[in-house]
Amino acid sequence: MTREFRPDIEGLRGLAVLAVVLFHAFPRLLPGGFAGVDVFFVISGFLITSLLRDEAASGVHIDFLAFWGRRIRRILPAACLVLIAIALAALFLPGRDTRELGRQIIAASLFYFNWRQIRTNADYLADDQRENPVLHFWSLAVEEQFYIVWPLLLGAFLWLSARRHAARSRDAIVPIWPVVMLWTASFGYGAYLSYASPAAAFFDTGARAWQLLTGAIVALFAAPRPSSPAAVRQSASIAAALVLLGSFVVLSASVAYPGIAALLPVCAAAYIIWAGADPRGFVSQALANPLLRALGRISYSWYLWHWPFLVIGRELFPHTSLAPFYALLLSLAAAVLTTRFIEDPIRHGAWLARNAWATFALGAALVSTAFAAGLALKSFGPDEVAIAPGVTASAEAIARDRPRIYADDCMLGFDEIEQPPCSYGQKDAARTIVLFGDSHAGNWFVPLDAAASAAGMRLLVRIKASCRPVEGIIMVKDDGFRPYRECTDWRENVLKEIEELKPALIVISGARHNLAPAGERRILERLANIAPTLAMRDTPWLPQKTTTCLKQAKSPELCRWPLAKLMDPSAYPRTPAAMLPAGVRLVDLNTRICPRSVCNAVVGPNVIMFDNNHLTASFSRTLARDFTSLIERHAKPAP
Repeated sequence: MTREFRPDIEGLRGLAVLAVVLFHAFPRLLPGGFAGVDVFFVISGFLITSLLRDEAASGVHIDFLAFWGRRIRRILPAACLVLIAIALAALFLPGRDTRELGRQIIAASLFYFNWRQIRTNADYLADDQRENPVLHFWSLAVEEQFYIVWPLLLGAFLWLSARRHAARSRDAIVPIWPVVMLWTASFGYGAYLSYASPAAAFFDTGARAWQLLTGAIVALFAAPRPSSPAAVRQSASIAAALVLLGSFVVLSASVAYPGIAALLPVCAAAYIIWAGADPRGFVSQALANPLLRALGRISYSWYLWHWPFLVIGRELFPHTSLAPFYALLLSLAAAVLTTRFIEDPIRHGAWLARNAWATFALGAALVSTAFAAGLALKSFGPDEVAIAPGVTASAEAIARDRPRIYADDCMLGFDEIEQPPCSYGQKDAARTIVLFGDSHAGNWFVPLDAAASAAGMRLLVRIKASCRPVEGIIMVKDDGFRPYRECTDWRENVLKEIEELKPALIVISGARHNLAPAGERRILERLANIAPTLAMRDTPWLPQKTTTCLKQAKSPELCRWPLAKLMDPSAYPRTPAAMLPAGVRLVDLNTRICPRSVCNAVVGPNVIMFDNNHLTASFSRTLARDFTSLIERHAKPAP
C-alpha cells in the first residue's frame, strides 16, 4: 500500500497539541492534557514506519540517509530557531539563571534533554520545572532517539526475513514477533519504572518506546482497510474517541505515568488511526474538520513555542491571570509564522530534498548554532548579583555553595535506600553524633561537623531527600504524587542502626509537613530512649530564591522579609515544646539566621540560602559555636 495523505491524522495531531497547550496553560481545566504527547508518539510511530515500509516494499532497501535527511528538514529548523530565541530572551529576563539555562539549551540542542531531566530530577534540589523554558524538548529528544534506532532495527528485521525466505527485499515482510517483544519489553519497563521511579519513567526513552511502537505495529501488521461491519466500526471509533477525550480529563499528575494508565490514550489513538483508513467514518470526518486540520498543520511549531511563551509570561507578569491566555495567542501567531516561513520552505524545498549532504550540512549548522547559543549563555551569561554596595558575587557560585554531603552522595535521592558510610568529624572517635532527617537536616551539617571535630567526636550523617523524620504515609511529588515507600524502608533501617549504635547525641530535623504530630512524637520517643536528642526547628522558607531576588532588586537591602511571615504552622517539629518526650530538647536557631526577626538574603558577607529554603555552607558555618555549646551541654559524656 502506498502512503496517502490522511486528513484525519492531521486533525488528530491538532487535537493532541490543543490538549497539551491547554494543560500547560490551564492545568485544572484539562488535568490529563499531557497525554497529548502520547498521541504524538503514536502518530509519529505510525507515519515514519509507514514511510519505511512503503520504501522497502517498492523493491529497494531502506535509504537511511534519505530518511534521516527528512527528519533533519522536519525537526531541526523550527527547534533550533526556538532555542536561539530562548537564549536571546534570557538576556533580558532579570531573574533568569542564564548559566543554568545555557546548560539546558545545550542538552536540548543535542537531543539528550530527557536524560538530563532524569539526572536533575533525581536531585531533590532541581530547579522548579515550571521555570524551565526548554522543558518540553524532552519529547523531541525521545522521538529523535527513536528515529535513529528504529529504522536500523526495521532494516535488520527486513534483511533477516529476506535471508530466511531467500527472497528479494520487495518480497520480505517484517516478522511480528521481534516487534511485539520490543513492545512488551518497553511497556513492562515503563510500567515498572512508573512506580519505582516516576521521574525517570516519564522521560526515559525505553519507557516511552512502546508508544511509538504501537503506531509502528498499526502500520506494519494491521489490515490496511477495516473489514468489519460499518456499524461496528462506527461504534468502536466513537468509543475510542471518547476514551481519548476522557483520558485528557481523567488522568492527572497523581496517576503513575506512563504505566498502565497510558494504555488509554495510546490504544485509543492507535485504533482511531487504524479505523481512519476508511475516511467515511464519523470520527474520521470529525477529525478532518478545518479547525483541527489547521491546528495540525502548525502543531509542531505551536508545541515548540507555547511553553517558552507561558514560562516567560509567568515570569514577567506573575500577577496577571490572563497571562496564559495571551501567551497562547502570541505563541499561536509565532507558530503560524514559523510554519509559513521556516518549516514549510525547508521541509519541502526541492533542492535540499535532492542533496542529502546539503541537508546534513544544514542540520549540522543549525545544531551548532543552537549549541553555541547555549554555550555562550553557560559561559558568559549575566551571572553577577549585588550582595553589598559595590560588592558582587556569582549567582552560580551561590547556587553551588552547598554542604559537602551533596557532593559526597550523603543526601540520598528519592530512589535510594542503601546508606553509604557518611562519616565525618573525628572518624575514629569513640563517641558519635548522628544527624538524621531530610534535606533540611542538612542545613545543620557544616556547623555540626565543625563542632564535632572540635569536640573529638564522630559525626554520622543519615539524610534522605523529602524523607521527613515522621511516622506516616509521606507522598512524594515525582512527576506525580505517590507513597514514598523508599523513605519508610530507609527510615526504619536508620532507626535500627541508631539503636545498635547508641550514640552520644542525636540531632534530628525536617522540613515542614502536614502529617499527624503523633507520628512525629513516636520517632522522637524512640530516639530519646537511645540518646539525648536535639529537635531542630525548621528554617524559614523565603518567598523566592535568594539569587532571583538579588538579580531583580536594585539593592540587596530590598531582599528582606519578616521572619514571622515565613514560618509555617506546619514547621518541624509540629509538636509543642511542652509536649516533647523527656530527653528531647527543641532548638530554634532562626533568630540567629534572621537577626532581629528579619530574614535578609545577605547576612554579613554571606548569602544565607542557595535556593529559598536550604542554608549555604558559607553562612551555616557561622553557627558552629552554637553547636559547640549544644554538644557540651547535651551529649552523653565519655564512659
